[in-house]
Amino acid sequence: MKNNIIICKKHNCCISIDTMELTAKLSHSEIRELQNYFEFDNSSKSEALKHYEGVYHFKQYGFTMKVLPRIRQWRRYYNARITFHKAFFEAENLPESLMELVQMFNWSITNLHIAFDYPSHYKPMVYKHHHKVVYDKLTDANGFTTHYFGSRGSKIVDCEDDTKEKWIHRKNNIAILYDRNEKELAKGISDEFRHDYSKRYEARMIFKIGELQLSKVNHARVAQELDKRILIADLESSDIHEYAKRPLRKLQDDYSSMDKLVGNWKWRGKNPIKEKKQLKSIAMEHREPLVDMYLEHCEELFEVFNEPELAR
Repeated sequence: MKNNIIICKKHNCCISIDTMELTAKLSHSEIRELQNYFEFDNSSKSEALKHYEGVYHFKQYGFTMKVLPRIRQWRRYYNARITFHKAFFEAENLPESLMELVQMFNWSITNLHIAFDYPSHYKPMVYKHHHKVVYDKLTDANGFTTHYFGSRGSKIVDCEDDTKEKWIHRKNNIAILYDRNEKELAKGISDEFRHDYSKRYEARMIFKIGELQLSKVNHARVAQELDKRILIADLESSDIHEYAKRPLRKLQDDYSSMDKLVGNWKWRGKNPIKEKKQLKSIAMEHREPLVDMYLEHCEELFEVFNEPELAR
């Protein structure tokens, strides 16, 4: 398999799949077949076993499979889930058993993370396309900072085991922004492995079960989700007028500072609604063509799932 990192020279960007999640509702015999074929981890040390009866990890290839969720709400809709991490998409060769598994059942793509990487010297900024998009800036124990955009909150779900325990299921974010070089340095990874394209915008998309079939991916549906995103790859080098760059810089420094901008506009006697509309229009005009890049390279991104010898 070829590495799925694709360079879009026209837009000075690299595009790749970072994470993908597949979900299916299998029959009892199919579940037993999986359990007989794969050596599932039943150790109490596995964190995932809090939520699933069986877990199989193939870390070398970024592959995790979980079956029979313990949570009642989840079990109504699916009983098998596969997660592919970046190691899967970057592997040169994959075990036939994994690829046969993917082709064997009718899997739905329920989570898809597309990464867009830009040159290290760029200063990207995200414009929140809707006022309900929540911004969080989180710094981990290593001092590495990630910018999150999306939903915040949690819901309590019932466990279907003897303990009747209730767990909190966190909502996913729709996008994250961070520097890959800074992340690896914070983890102590040698700086000899620096990325030329280190500024990463990761579009995280969630789909309903049955909405996006792996066997025939509806790329137009993925493009519809990407079209909501407003990313300016490098604010400083863009040809946006300085009048608009000033408020955009403030948002870039603190994505939750729109209220401060509104207060400043009111103090200067301007109409905040009109100013916000104009600023969004400018951001839309200069945003990255994420949809065009995806549609241009979508077949290459999913090439690993279309090997001729594994076709149905």
